[in-house]
Amino acid sequence: GEIPKNLFDGNQLTESLSLDISHNEFGFIFPDLELLEAIDTAVTINAVGNQFEGLDESVCEHTNWNNGDILSFGCDGFMCPPMTSNSIGRQASVDSPCVPCKTAEFYGTTGCPLDALVQLYENTSGETWTRSDNWLTNPNVCEWYGVRCNSENKVTALILQSNGLKGHFDTKLFAQLPAMANIDLSENALTSFDFCSSCFPNLRFLDLRNNELSGQLPSFFGLPKLENILLGNNSLTGTLSSRIGFPNLIELDLSSNLISGMLVDFNAAPQLRSLNLTKNDLFGTIAANFMRSSFANPATTYKRFLVDVSFNHLEGTLPSLETEHLMINVAGNMLSGLDQQNCDRQSWNERGVAQFGCDAIACPIGTANAQGRQAFYSSPCRPCSDAIYIGSVDCIENDGSPRCPDDHRCQNGATCNPSTVTDIGYTCDCQTATTSAFGVYYAGQFCDNLVSTTTPTYINEPMNYVPTSRPVEDRAELSTRPNTLNQEDKTPALSPPT
Repeated sequence: GEIPKNLFDGNQLTESLSLDISHNEFGFIFPDLELLEAIDTAVTINAVGNQFEGLDESVCEHTNWNNGDILSFGCDGFMCPPMTSNSIGRQASVDSPCVPCKTAEFYGTTGCPLDALVQLYENTSGETWTRSDNWLTNPNVCEWYGVRCNSENKVTALILQSNGLKGHFDTKLFAQLPAMANIDLSENALTSFDFCSSCFPNLRFLDLRNNELSGQLPSFFGLPKLENILLGNNSLTGTLSSRIGFPNLIELDLSSNLISGMLVDFNAAPQLRSLNLTKNDLFGTIAANFMRSSFANPATTYKRFLVDVSFNHLEGTLPSLETEHLMINVAGNMLSGLDQQNCDRQSWNERGVAQFGCDAIACPIGTANAQGRQAFYSSPCRPCSDAIYIGSVDCIENDGSPRCPDDHRCQNGATCNPSTVTDIGYTCDCQTATTSAFGVYYAGQFCDNLVSTTTPTYINEPMNYVPTSRPVEDRAELSTRPNTLNQEDKTPALSPPT
């Protein structure tokens, strides 16, 4: 029905008034309510979500109503006019304007899903998407490909992974979708986005990995429900804020971007369990209290943590991190050492520390391999005079050419061919060896002087070395190796040349 102008007749209103009649079916014109002048400085009225066709102009003269929003934003601070809307039905900040909405018939419209999704389609070349079932042809957006709705037909998720979206991603459109909780637009060709934190009051999951995004890293402030921020493999710039405060953030992936500045301790995110910052331009040290609020949080007890800060410019030492369940990668930095207490945490790196000690965390100074740490018996940290930091992943001569390990095992006149050095080994050139054969071998292996043909021989382990305790994958590898092991006892069938 209609709101009577004399709604408060007979009431003594002297101090304050808070009136909430939102989301009903009131209509016609919202009047200038009498008797409110006496308490003009303490009036808040929420009338959005109704069917008001008009608004008494004198309402907009009460500049102190609604906490001064009418003073700041005019009538929009009371209710968004027809043909516009936002998530709350009125403007309460500079970041939440009333934006165009063709389907908004009344004052105070909250949300505009059809217009928002149509605009997204047009902005991201929807006509060339891989799939666009029902888009623009079905009036029910809940039946459009990639759109998910709840029981109230409010849009809660947009899943358009690997779907050919390209161009600018205007997040302000999502102010029209206040129930949005899950956005996955990963593996597309989006080039830029202007992030509007106030447009996502219920956002929990955001995945924009593997796009072509550039520009400044958003602050993401004002998103208390956010749990996953995945922006890896883009070209975003900017720095990490020491005030990153997400009470519910579980996963942060900013890998393979252009993020610079100091590495922060992330203690303002006490639920954080997965942090991927690999391949950026971060510098500084790893703080002694790094992620301590997460490691010490009772809610994360017995949870597995992942920390990847590899391939940055971090210096100093890796401090003692007080958690027993951690996958950590610090390779490719400028770290000079690590706290030895970390080497006692046998469950780290999928129990790699139990097998390989400190080498499972980072190859020590003077050694290197392609991962910067030992993960398998077949990939030890090899001696390398160029490795001046822990976690070194390269072993090159001063001129940049590949080099053979200092302890290469090519024997009987064979030589290690530096152009063949790879992650898992190198080629021993046996043309000059006493066997007159050519063999291909993995790191730490011998030429087989029993081979007399020119057919390459592939040997997966040093012939004089079979560890007594081996990972399952290594045992499987040995069991399929032809003619080199006794299949019954898995012991070497031949001895190395002497």
